[in-house]
Order: sequence, then C-alpha cells, then structure tokens
Amino acid sequence: MDRHWDHFCGLSIVHFLAFANCQSGEGPILETISKIAHDDFFSGIEVSRMNDLQVCKQASELLEQTHMNVDFGVHPMILTEKHNINSHYADERQRACATVESYLVQAAELKARRFVLLSGPDPGESKRADATKALIESLHHIAEAAREYQLSVAL
Repeated sequence: MDRHWDHFCGLSIVHFLAFANCQSGEGPILETISKIAHDDFFSGIEVSRMNDLQVCKQASELLEQTHMNVDFGVHPMILTEKHNINSHYADERQRACATVESYLVQAAELKARRFVLLSGPDPGESKRADATKALIESLHHIAEAAREYQLSVAL
C-alpha cells in the first residue's frame, strides 16, 4: 500500500465504552469528547445520551467544528433499563421502542448520521423465529421515526 490507511477509511471510537463513567449521561462528557475530537487519529465518534441540555449543545458545536462523523448509540439505555425490542409481549416491545425513539431528538441535535441500537436478548431456539419477526417490526417502526430526523438505523 503506497498511501496511509486514512485515505481509504476512517477510525471511529465508541465514546461511552472508552469512558464508561459517561454511560449514564453524566460525568466528564465534554472533556472526554473534546479529547477524542482533537485527536487526529479519530475521524468519528459514537456518543450516547447527555442529560444536561447545555452539555449536549456544546458537544454538538464541538463535534461540528472538528468535523467529526457522529453516530448516536442507544445501547447504554437499552441495557441498563433492560429494554427488549424483540419481545414477544407487544406492550413490552412498544415501551422499548418508545424509549429508543425518545433519543432520536438528541441524536439529531448532535447531528448524528446513524442511530445505533441493540436487539433484545436471544429467547432461545424455540422462540427465535417469533422474536426475529418482532425485531423486524420494531426496526421498521424505529426506522420510520428516524427518517423524520434524517437518521439511518444500524442494528
């Protein structure tokens, strides 16, 4: 290869995994995002919830100024709150989708390109087909809501 790898691809980092003390939407979010955004090694970042609206606004401005590619991950909320978008119980699945969709606004405020989420747990061989159908239904619903914010959905 006669050119540096950054001519072919970019390197991103998942902020809330690199700095676990920020997973709750609190902590040194601006400081740690700034550290990543000013590191020439990274061209992208996956962020998650920010409980303080002012922090979110400042993070958005910082990420825009540093030309970072931004994705928004909802997995910390899915995991900590035990949401299951592929539940065979419709009410549980609807609550999970509502929670996931509630973060679309923040993802858009941060000018994210993608909205990244996890499925629920594997229900086992005997219920996997039904869970897959439920997951597809949930993803259609979430993707339709994300379209309003020009976000693509990644599972």
